[in-house]
Amino acid sequence: PAGQSYIKRVDITVLPGGSFMVSATNQPPPRADYLILTNHGTVVLEGTSFSTWIYDPPALARVINEDTGRIEIRNGMELSAAIVNRGTVVTTAGSNTATIAGAVQNSGLFELLSGVVYAGSGFHQTGGTTRIEGGTITTTLDVGIGFRVAPLTILGGSVTGSGTLSGSANFPVTNAGTINLG
Repeated sequence: PAGQSYIKRVDITVLPGGSFMVSATNQPPPRADYLILTNHGTVVLEGTSFSTWIYDPPALARVINEDTGRIEIRNGMELSAAIVNRGTVVTTAGSNTATIAGAVQNSGLFELLSGVVYAGSGFHQTGGTTRIEGGTITTTLDVGIGFRVAPLTILGGSVTGSGTLSGSANFPVTNAGTINLG
């Protein structure tokens, strides 16, 4: 499309002690057919109205956060990728909604400090901790002509804090872990 660059495949590895930042506001991103971002250091994704590196399908875009990795998603970033988290993901959306179009798979620490995280292809926790310190993690989004819904499953680990987990009538929250939200 006009005004966009095109990249066939993107493989990015952030080494321990390294950092990588995407900061954007209302600008067209580069388009890629395939993206793998593997993080062992620190990744900061910041901005609004930014669909990162790939549009469709998000199944071809993966952000893999390893045990030593830390990812910060700030200011309602729209991330058109799946996240596999074994390290730490911290989200501060403020009054915005951080959209993660692909599935979130958590076995590390997933922390929401403010705002809403919408996991468009589901939120699945097999271990670790999800900490909600104000705000909501949801798999339901009103798109104006109806709702998009996906599963929200806690198969292990714990969910703690003072926020909300929100499923839907079609995909209620499935829990086989520990949920302690107050």
